[in-house]
Amino acid sequence: MGFELLYLADLDEQKWEELLFNSPLSTFYHKSAWAKLWFSSFVYFTPLFLVYSGENGEYTAGFPFILSDKYRLKRAYSMPFSTYGGMILSKELSSEKAEELYRKIDEELRKLKLASVEVIDFFGQQKNLNQYGYNAVKVYTHLLDLSKYIDDPVHKTKRGAIQAEKKGVKVEPLSSVEKIRDCYNLVLERDKRHGLKRSKFPLGLYENIWNILKSGEELRWSVATVDEQIIAFQINFLYKDTIYYWEGASLSEALNLRPNDALFSDTIQWGISQGYRYFNLGGSPEKAEGLVRFKEAWGGERKEYFIYSKKKFWYKTAEKLKRIL
Repeated sequence: MGFELLYLADLDEQKWEELLFNSPLSTFYHKSAWAKLWFSSFVYFTPLFLVYSGENGEYTAGFPFILSDKYRLKRAYSMPFSTYGGMILSKELSSEKAEELYRKIDEELRKLKLASVEVIDFFGQQKNLNQYGYNAVKVYTHLLDLSKYIDDPVHKTKRGAIQAEKKGVKVEPLSSVEKIRDCYNLVLERDKRHGLKRSKFPLGLYENIWNILKSGEELRWSVATVDEQIIAFQINFLYKDTIYYWEGASLSEALNLRPNDALFSDTIQWGISQGYRYFNLGGSPEKAEGLVRFKEAWGGERKEYFIYSKKKFWYKTAEKLKRIL
């Protein structure tokens, strides 16, 4: 019984999965498999888990995070690149014990002498962080309640998917690791079109997603094709009653074929058939008006959540200078 800081290799993954399964506030991104992906894809990322064990050795609380030491700057993310994280608590823990654990987490993180800490709070349960010097920023996603489609199978947004089918667009599962390069080329084209100097993620991350998750029931990677050419793709993660949209891209020259409508319609219909309740459509930046309209056209409803961050003064100053320069 007690609090431990564990590396991924020392984590009892079965106990961790049991904690997540029994907590109503866990997401796919709390899973050890998600931590493995970052460890496998970035040399400067180290997955760590602050775990509290009960009297019988079971995990009753946990805080997963990724430690980054890129450029010799130690930063912690729970979890990285705006995916959800934060403290996971079992139902049996009292509010007093939860408060004690938040205090312990703050102590352990301070020992690491971090330049910054970022915690993504999807369920609005990490408010205790405010008293430890964290600043909260409100952000948004869109959630689609799939039950609304059960009684309205021919939703107006299916028209785009019907048009896509008439134009020869087919949706199918990704068939092999060799096809990942085709998907990644769409990512590169999209990011170049948006003026990015380089893409956020390397090809290796996409390959690791396939290699690590393909054998389980947590990945649904779909592609839209015309004459066997991949013109769009969509990566979704699956956990409990929710489908999590993570990534997708499409060929600009093929947008008139409506491949994204075909992919979203396919995911929705599949999710309903498999008993999923929600389709989380991913982050919705307020300035991305076109993206927001697309999600809301599918019936997505805006949901707020919070990013808690704590940064050293010198690190905040360096960030401001970087933006100016």
